[in-house]
Amino acid sequence: MSNIGGIAIIDHETERLQNEKFLKFSVEKIGNTIRPEIIPEPPLPEELPYKSLLEIVKNWNPDNVDIPTNFKESLQHFDYGNPIERAIAEKYRNAELPFKLFNISHFNEVSSLWTDAYLLENLPQIKHQSHIELSKSNHFMFWAYKGLRRVTNFVPPTTLVSDMTFSDWFAIAKKADIERLSNSSEHYYFMLGVDKQDNGRSFISRDLKMFSDKSPNFFITSPAAIQCRFGMRGVIAEAHYDAGRNMVAMLKGEKRYIINPPSACSQLGVIADTRHPSYRHSVIDWSDIEQAVSRGFDKVEAIDTIVRTGEVLYIPSYWFHYIVSLKYSIQCNSRSGSPPK
Repeated sequence: MSNIGGIAIIDHETERLQNEKFLKFSVEKIGNTIRPEIIPEPPLPEELPYKSLLEIVKNWNPDNVDIPTNFKESLQHFDYGNPIERAIAEKYRNAELPFKLFNISHFNEVSSLWTDAYLLENLPQIKHQSHIELSKSNHFMFWAYKGLRRVTNFVPPTTLVSDMTFSDWFAIAKKADIERLSNSSEHYYFMLGVDKQDNGRSFISRDLKMFSDKSPNFFITSPAAIQCRFGMRGVIAEAHYDAGRNMVAMLKGEKRYIINPPSACSQLGVIADTRHPSYRHSVIDWSDIEQAVSRGFDKVEAIDTIVRTGEVLYIPSYWFHYIVSLKYSIQCNSRSGSPPK
């Protein structure tokens, strides 16, 4: 057992076995208690189990990472290892409806493989494909460097940190869980990505074969870029949408996703200027209840879900998603396939 920044690092094999035991328990728990009753035929989009966004953020403020005891899942949740349920999930995917999957052997294997020791050894090798951002609070608004000069007086909402290594970030993230870091404290977000031509040159595409396979599979229609986000306790990625079918695999920890259909766009304060560095993102602070009330969140449809280790969330094209890292977490996603016209 080694030590980094006062954080004990369990050896690779011991942690891998612990992960496998946890994932087996997780599959049993999900299958027996967490998921809602399966609806075999995809409903119309307007028939999904929405609540008002105001009700969701009032009942569980996004700045609070502790899961309420009365939280109940409403999003359809399918067992990928069951051929019948996998076929139902395919119908939902083709209908462009959100859902979750569990019991996916490939992602469970990657989750077990990516121990702390494994990541600390392999991530420095692809440092040029990663970056770390610093926020003065737990909120992170996306911004693109290439758009900085297109908007007058634009001030980046976060700061790029060039002198921090992954092991530095890792120690901070682990300590945040132990000490229950407050929302008003500085937070760091570690991000990396590999393009679709990576072809196994990095451990990311080599390990995540379901996202890098040259042949179409359930998760991708063709090889696509892979984005990985390493979150620490409380980190919030502000609401936004993406084009392309978005498969999000949770490899460590838990994240809360609040998702909205494309029809909510006009009510979410989305930056529509394509030249803006934060294009496609909402300017509203969803944790500020006064803002939520004044912006009419009581009329915005939303679904609240927690994506746990080993699960995959499907986010259809143009659906909005607001993301909260409930603890140290690793999420990798890939977007492929043309969005509907």
